[in-house]
Parts: sequence; structure tokens; C-alpha cells
Amino acid sequence: MRYLTKLIESLSIWLIRLGGFLLALMVGLICIETLLDIFGLGISIPGTSQLKGWLGAGAAALALGYTLLINGHLRTNVVTGRLPRVVQRTVDALSCLVFMFFFGFIAGEITFRAYSLMINGSPAEGRGLVLYPFIFLMGLGYAGLALIFLIELWKTLIPERSEADELG
Repeated sequence: MRYLTKLIESLSIWLIRLGGFLLALMVGLICIETLLDIFGLGISIPGTSQLKGWLGAGAAALALGYTLLINGHLRTNVVTGRLPRVVQRTVDALSCLVFMFFFGFIAGEITFRAYSLMINGSPAEGRGLVLYPFIFLMGLGYAGLALIFLIELWKTLIPERSEADELG
């Protein structure tokens, strides 16, 4: 399982790098569009607002797994913080299991929709934009998030050696 954990962590790092690249593309597109407007060249890039939205959504989706991996999220345990350790671990395990299946389902559904758009054509192709690659990337981001919940579930069910000694 240690190998699988390292593999998923490595995948998560590559996903956030890809998300950062998409974010840089979005910022670059905004800068180019602003410069064209400032200099009054009258050149308009078709579909830029739609493209900026998809780039931002892709960057956010790809960052989800890494954010969970480094515990960069807000976690409240107002209710479970006062429960016995065994009950806390049970609630954590059930939460990880539910979230793993939920985000796995979301990843599959998004990927299916992207595949459908790839086969049938995208509504935005009339503007020269092909959107299904961005939708595939969003599905990949949610799949990465589901895999991180798998790691969290594993860590909850089978604690590290030092933590197992504390539990007695």
C-alpha cells in the first residue's frame, strides 16, 4: 500500500502542476486580451470569456486532490472532537468511504459527459472552441480527489505504527 500511496501522491503533484499551467494560460489570455484592448487594435479573440471560465474550472478541479493531500482544507470536528477515539476513527472512515465513492462517481459522470461531447460534438465548436479536453481534465481532477480519499481511508483503517501504539 505504501507504493500505491506514493504513486497517488506523485499523480496528485502532477495534477496540481497541470492546474497551475492552466491557471497561467488563463492569466496570459486575460493579459493578451487587455493589451489588445488598451492599444485599441480592434482584435478580438473569439470565445475568450468561455475559455477563461473553462481554464479556471480545470485549474480548480486539478488542485482538489493535492489540497486534500497536504491538509490545506478547513476541517471542523466540533461534533467528533469530543467523542472517543474509536468513534472518531469510525466516523472518519465512513466519511472517507462516502466521499471516495461520491467523487469517484462524479469523475466517472464528468468523463462520460466529456466522451459524449467528443463523439457528438461540442456546442461551442461553432466558435472554434473544443471544450471536451477541459471537461476530461475536470474528471481527472475529481478522480485524483477520490484516490486521495482512498489513501485517507487506508490511513484511518490501518494507522501508522506509532499511532497504533498510542491506541494501545
